[in-house]
Formats: sequence, C-alpha cells, structure tokens
Amino acid sequence: MKLHTPLSRDDASNAERGALAGTFFWVTQPVLAEAEPDAIWVAIEVAVEQVEAFEQVRDPGIGYREFALPAEFTNDLRAVRFGPASKAP
Repeated sequence: MKLHTPLSRDDASNAERGALAGTFFWVTQPVLAEAEPDAIWVAIEVAVEQVEAFEQVRDPGIGYREFALPAEFTNDLRAVRFGPASKAP
C-alpha cells in the first residue's frame, strides 16, 4: 500500500534520508486541500500488515485511511517526493 504525507521542505529531505523525528500522519490518498500550500508530498510503500496497528479511525466516510506512524518505523523506508511542490532545493 502506498501512504502519503505533506511535509515541510526540511522534513521532506529528512524523510528521503530516513531521518525523520517524531510521529507523522500518513494517508492512503493525498488530500491536497488539507495541506499547507508549500507542503511537499512524499510517499512510502508498506504492507498493510505492517501498519494496521497504527491506523487512526476518525471518520469512516472520508474516503481514505489514516495512519500515525512513528519515525522509528518510517525511517526504515525511504520516502519519495511527488506532486507539484516536489522539487528538491
């Protein structure tokens, strides 16, 4: 499953290097309208079984799934930038 999150430029660079700090919300479908205009979207590939315990069930009708993933988990993966603001500095 592909998960996405909007990050600042610094956090996006850290995500690419496997050096995030803290917990970030990742979603199965990017919701561009809910991110800051200058956010850089990144994506990771994970198996559903790896992230089920981190799922946040807020509103089943929103059309996507949310996961609160700690950096200790995501830093083992390398995030990839995508979208209109994905250019590296």
